[in-house]
Amino acid sequence: MKETISASQLFIMIVLLPYSSAVLFFLAPEAEADAWVAMLVYIIGAIFLQLIYISLYNRFPMDTIITYMPKIYGKILGNMISILYVVYFTYLASRVVRDYIELTRFFGLMETPMIIVAAAFILTAMYDVYCGIEVIARTVEIAFLFLIFSPAVIWILLSLTRGGISSNNLEPIFSEGIGFVITNGWKLITFPYGESIVFTMIYPFVKEGSKKIKTASISAVIFLGIILALNQFSFIVTLGLESAKNVTFPLFKAASLVKIGEFITRIEIMAISMIVVGGVYKVGMFMYNAVLGTAQLFKMQSRSYIIIPFGVIILFLSQVIAKSYFQHIEIGLDFTPKYIHLPMQIVIPTIALIIANIKDLSKDKKAEKEENRSLS
Repeated sequence: MKETISASQLFIMIVLLPYSSAVLFFLAPEAEADAWVAMLVYIIGAIFLQLIYISLYNRFPMDTIITYMPKIYGKILGNMISILYVVYFTYLASRVVRDYIELTRFFGLMETPMIIVAAAFILTAMYDVYCGIEVIARTVEIAFLFLIFSPAVIWILLSLTRGGISSNNLEPIFSEGIGFVITNGWKLITFPYGESIVFTMIYPFVKEGSKKIKTASISAVIFLGIILALNQFSFIVTLGLESAKNVTFPLFKAASLVKIGEFITRIEIMAISMIVVGGVYKVGMFMYNAVLGTAQLFKMQSRSYIIIPFGVIILFLSQVIAKSYFQHIEIGLDFTPKYIHLPMQIVIPTIALIIANIKDLSKDKKAEKEENRSLS
């Protein structure tokens, strides 16, 4: 029996995939005090991205991005692109593992070997992949409220903490103009918004159909943009702009400032819990895509026996993709958005949609000519 998920589950999954890590950081620091405005502005770009993905799905409703690329680009080039997407999802899984093991080690597991922390994340994610997309969707439903409201609780407690929020930290918006915001916030289209490329592998599992998928996907990126913009704004009013930009993990910094009497202090454990829950889900989704994509490429009847090899590959990559955490962050903030995310999330799907439209027009013209010929 084919696995299925609901449109509401799709909405939750699209929100939480980027949110679970994006909420930890001050995004688009190049946009300065307008970083939260940039998050709102680029919701428009995120919607266009969803329309591209959904338009491709509408043309190939039984296919994933892995299986419709050969139909658009041709067998040879299309299969090469499909293989690139499998590699891409595997690489993203390894990056996320490295993100989260560095975070957990930084905040309490300094003496624990990195490979042990990584293995714990990957083993849990492997079990999720083995259980399938239905189980992943149900698990995320349960975790949704916790992951969404935990930062809100931190900000509320900070507002009750003496000196937790300062109006002096507020700065004028658009001081450099809207062009400055657009130019310096462009990476937001790749992260967090571009990570929704993952769901081009999941659309065929949604039981309600194309219209509901479109509504859920667009609603999800709008909701995601609003809550992350509020999060960015909260970093500025609590930590100040310079601190928000320079602190490695501003959400942890904000949580450490909470002090209400002598009984509510040191609530960083809430943020650490978010890391564990969100990290396992995110690694699981990227690994699921890589495993499913490989099974589809090679027309495997069962994908279960390739889960372990992918787990080992991701574990290995997470250890070697960077020599240090700071190199890892530098690669993730500069090289990856420009040279990996941009082509994989935007360029290839956009060109694919253009080619598909041209092919449709050619078919229509050919059909029209044949109809005219038969009438004459």
